[in-house]
Amino acid sequence: MPSMRRLFPLESDLILLTLLAIFAWAPLTHPGFPQTHAGLLPVFNLYDLGRRWGDLAWWPSVGRAHDLWRGEGPFPYYLAAALQALGLDGGDAIKAVGGLAVVVGAWGVYAWARPWLGRGGALLSAVVYAYWPYALAAHLVRGAWAESVWMGLWPLALWALEAAKATGKRRNLATLAFAAALLVWTQAGLAAWAWAALLARLLSWREARARGRVGAALLAGALLGAAGLTPQAVNAGWGGPAPVDFIQHLVYPFQFLLAGWGDGLSVAGWQDTLPLSLGLAAVGLAVVAWVVGPPTEGRDLFLFAVGASVVGLFLASTLAAPLWSTWPTPARTLTYPWQLLKIGRAHV
Repeated sequence: MPSMRRLFPLESDLILLTLLAIFAWAPLTHPGFPQTHAGLLPVFNLYDLGRRWGDLAWWPSVGRAHDLWRGEGPFPYYLAAALQALGLDGGDAIKAVGGLAVVVGAWGVYAWARPWLGRGGALLSAVVYAYWPYALAAHLVRGAWAESVWMGLWPLALWALEAAKATGKRRNLATLAFAAALLVWTQAGLAAWAWAALLARLLSWREARARGRVGAALLAGALLGAAGLTPQAVNAGWGGPAPVDFIQHLVYPFQFLLAGWGDGLSVAGWQDTLPLSLGLAAVGLAVVAWVVGPPTEGRDLFLFAVGASVVGLFLASTLAAPLWSTWPTPARTLTYPWQLLKIGRAHV
């Protein structure tokens, strides 16, 4: 009898996953540019890049002062510029990047989860990730295209970390280094938190040889990431005072379980209409996974995933208000605390 691998090769799974996630990226194929909080600012940034093509100091900051940590990085716009060179106009290029981020993120979750959840579990995890309300809101409500790209790259970095440990192959180590660097070039503040999670996972390994070779790849990624930060971006530093009162935008725990959908801005307090829900499917499946118990082969990875998710939820919630009040400096890497949901959410 042919093996499941032959019946369902990797390529078929990725095609199936792309089709299963169609309702997450299909709205971006609608004519015109989405009416989001960001308006046409991403398109203006893209055309500004075209006007200054070849200027290695370029950074997306049209209409605002650049902020190294909280602001967008240049990578998503260079990617959109490549699509623009193929014939797309500016708006369609930005939308295509957003759709590509959804698909790549789902692929990354599938690749990361398959070794320890199997084909069915990995497909389910990837589909849930693609339809996570917060992720949908990033490009359909907020117009946070760089964050959408960041959420596409993060699962890829997680997969590359585990693949590099398991095989030690140069291509996996190189993928890890480039994925980690691209996180910095996409949104440096979020990348700082992601790097903390990657290092925590690295230090949890017992195999010294694996820690050494993967640590070297992460170091290479750090150097690549630093190389992508222009002197102007570094000199911009923290980008001035915080645009909002960080603590006032901490999420009340009940908001993680709300089923409603809105398109408003994040407001101080608990009356947000911006979708901040974890999603019924994600919460339900996470509870079932915890009750059933982790797979034998992936127990340590399961516990790491749960731990990262719990830490991300805690830091984004009002429960962490005393911690942020006592230790405010890390908050300067973020605009809103709920952005930390992205760090743990790829694991659920």
